[in-house]
Amino acid sequence: MEKNCLSLRQETCGVLVIGAGLAGITAAFQSADLGMDVMLCAKTRLCAGSSFYPLMDTLHCQGTLNPADEAVFLEDIRKAGHGMNDTYMNEYYVQNINDAIAYLKRLEIPFYKLPEPKLACFASHPHALYYWKNWEAIRSGLYEKTARTPAIRLRENRRLCFLAAKDGRAAGAVFYDGGQDEFVYVQAGSIILATGGFGALYKHNLNSADVAGDGHSAVLKAGGTLINLEFNQFIPGFIDPVYKVVFREGSLDSCLGLFSDAGENLLSGRLSSRKLKTCLKERALHGPFTFSDHSAPFDIVLMKEALRQKSGGVRIRYREEILADPRSYVKDYLRWLQDQLHVDLLKDEIRIAPFFHAANGGILVGHRCESTIKGVFACGECAGGIHGADRLGGNASGSCLVFGRLAAESAAAHARACRPLCLSESQVLKQFQSAFSHDGQGSEEDAAFGKASSPGQTDATALTRQIQTLMWENAGILRTEESLESVLLQLAELRRRFHPWPLLTARPSAGEVCAVLEAETFLTLAPALLEAMLARKESRGSHYREDYPYTRPEFKKRLCVSQKDGGLRCVFESANKT
Repeated sequence: MEKNCLSLRQETCGVLVIGAGLAGITAAFQSADLGMDVMLCAKTRLCAGSSFYPLMDTLHCQGTLNPADEAVFLEDIRKAGHGMNDTYMNEYYVQNINDAIAYLKRLEIPFYKLPEPKLACFASHPHALYYWKNWEAIRSGLYEKTARTPAIRLRENRRLCFLAAKDGRAAGAVFYDGGQDEFVYVQAGSIILATGGFGALYKHNLNSADVAGDGHSAVLKAGGTLINLEFNQFIPGFIDPVYKVVFREGSLDSCLGLFSDAGENLLSGRLSSRKLKTCLKERALHGPFTFSDHSAPFDIVLMKEALRQKSGGVRIRYREEILADPRSYVKDYLRWLQDQLHVDLLKDEIRIAPFFHAANGGILVGHRCESTIKGVFACGECAGGIHGADRLGGNASGSCLVFGRLAAESAAAHARACRPLCLSESQVLKQFQSAFSHDGQGSEEDAAFGKASSPGQTDATALTRQIQTLMWENAGILRTEESLESVLLQLAELRRRFHPWPLLTARPSAGEVCAVLEAETFLTLAPALLEAMLARKESRGSHYREDYPYTRPEFKKRLCVSQKDGGLRCVFESANKT
């Protein structure tokens, strides 16, 4: 490809599904079932994202026990949401979850029911709990199934750049195809975003590297709205002996404590024996951190000590009684650690730290999974407003199934009702340049920057790593006005010095293009998260402000973020829309 010039190869489809995790796969096959011509674009490969995270033993999903359980389940969801969730979407979820789980058979994914009752994270009542595992076997089976489904065209190694739109309506999407080293414009009747969360924004995260907020960034650039960005799940993860292993909270029933390198029991040094017992008992009931019960000191102490430790990890020790724990999900976890990762919780030095795990917010969607951009729908972790300040365990995977199918129904209906919006290559390229040029620059200054130097992958990658460290240290569990404002100022300076458009047109290598796109995504999305965290001057669920360590009734409102006049606009709206 000629230097300083971009061209677009064009393709067309009826429904474009972006993201190939559980939500994207569900949406693609449901769209195909509805008779649509589907293109499924994966950033890396099929079965990606949090749904198929390799250092997690199983994926769980709650269902209803019987029709009477629907009201109980809904009340559990309501309590966990702390007023930040959408009641209508929660009702839809509860009414459709069992059928959605059964759809796994259509996907040919084997699933099982847990033999004994178990309270899912943040639930007050036990519900039916299903699980599936063996990611490579599932991936292999889905490759075969996709090949047998002519209505679905799978395109791997395609990274979303931006959404092309006109007058608030989407026409298609531009991707960078890393395998072919070219940009591709896909014109579509409808677009379903299933791009997952934004864990890669954080230095320590329990996501695969492709979960980087691409869909969120593209929606912001296209004039769309995000919601509930301040509510994110942080779960302890392994620093050592195997990095990024998901920590199973049930093991805390046998926990001796968290220990400094000097051997000090950090929890008993800060809590009375009675409060420590209560803290660990409640902390063992849910994986993610929450401010909303007595378990918060565990994670706050863990985070503060992890920031002090050069290794970033804090030692955790267990009593031998954990080996006799009769619960199947604990036994299976210990067996999986031993057999697959060769980790012994009693003999090995286990170091943990808070890891970003999942986003409770994301792209604002209505009751048909529609975004604020006409023709664009969202499902899975990238869809926002469905969940609240905390989210029941298993409802993330369940939402991929329930709302993956709903998004497909809505996208198919839109594609049939509306003629495709056709944009010329020059129109799309103009939008592309505008989306990746800042402050009205994009011609003389950006061109001069591109000629004066040729920052490559090292520079862009260093920039993303700097952002990841800033976010983990200042926008994780511990947040204050001072720290959030400081990071916003640092990001503004990084933004001022970063000029992506000339770097993309120079096109030095495939790896460098991806690094530039990642840096641009981070610089677009990270300030939106920080502004939301800054605006919510209270602590609620997964959002904890050290300078506002209490829940304030006047903040029982959901927070929307969008771009306006070159900046970010935060607007509180009435909670619990119905």
